[in-house]
Amino acid sequence: MNKRKYKDKKPENTTERIEAIYEEFVESPQKGDYKPVETLKDFVSSLLTHVKSVERNKGYEKKTNELSQKATVWALFALSVLAFLFSIGNRNWDWLNNHRFAVILCGVAFAVMYVGVCLERSLFFKHLWKFGFIKVFTSILLSALVVFSTGKASSVINSVFGIDASAFPYTRAYVTGILVFKYASPLLTVVVLFATVHVVFIFIWVKSKGNDYELPPFDSIAFLLLSLIILCTSWYILNRYFSDKELPNKVYILAHSIDFNSKYRCANISTGMNVIFVGPDQLRVLVDVNKIEIDDIESFLKDSSQVNIPEKFYLLPCDTATNNAN
Repeated sequence: MNKRKYKDKKPENTTERIEAIYEEFVESPQKGDYKPVETLKDFVSSLLTHVKSVERNKGYEKKTNELSQKATVWALFALSVLAFLFSIGNRNWDWLNNHRFAVILCGVAFAVMYVGVCLERSLFFKHLWKFGFIKVFTSILLSALVVFSTGKASSVINSVFGIDASAFPYTRAYVTGILVFKYASPLLTVVVLFATVHVVFIFIWVKSKGNDYELPPFDSIAFLLLSLIILCTSWYILNRYFSDKELPNKVYILAHSIDFNSKYRCANISTGMNVIFVGPDQLRVLVDVNKIEIDDIESFLKDSSQVNIPEKFYLLPCDTATNNAN
């Protein structure tokens, strides 16, 4: 068994120093040593082993994350499809008949989440979102859209009731959200473009099916199917339920549901009316004799065309002196 020459001896000249360095790289501690000392070679070897272990763990974590993300995306697709299948299910099921519209909306919501996640995971948007300018520019555009939609919502409310929209804070918030969706709808062109790309992928697979045994492009098929659902639903909702003609009726119904109040203490106004207090001092009320009741989202969307908006509303002082005296 060879003994290390420079284990306990310090090299004294250049030749011995070179020999000592060589010994560090080629020798390993002897098994019979009482106190084995690791050489540089052993340190490098252990570092390489550790690096390989870390890289292997990172690769495993990356693959696990990719699989979990893919499973989540496919879960959204499955939930969307199940919701639509339930919505066209047994007509004799009372619960389904009462909640059919809500189930359809859930299916559309899951479809929107699926398409949105797919767009976010695409290489185009991944690389695009890395630029700080894009983030700042998008924030500015979104802020401008919200401000513009708020102004338009106030204008629509004012045209319906004839008073400042600040008296209808909740209605204005909801109408602003509706208008943001309406004015941002041209962005659905992005979905159309990506759906077109997936159509190309499907066409390529169909053309090459006889030459190989690759599986069908299920991702492309799922994206195309749910994209068509989103595009058709968005077009139908915007043109049928939130058109320029229908929007005032929606504003009127919303205001009755979330802003008007049927409980008040105005002695000069008979009970059973719907009022909303106006002004900072809350001494005047806007009175509407109509009673509007909304049971669910379906009735809000479908029954608004049957509502007649009064030609004028009564703006009266709220006399509370008599009630206070009593």
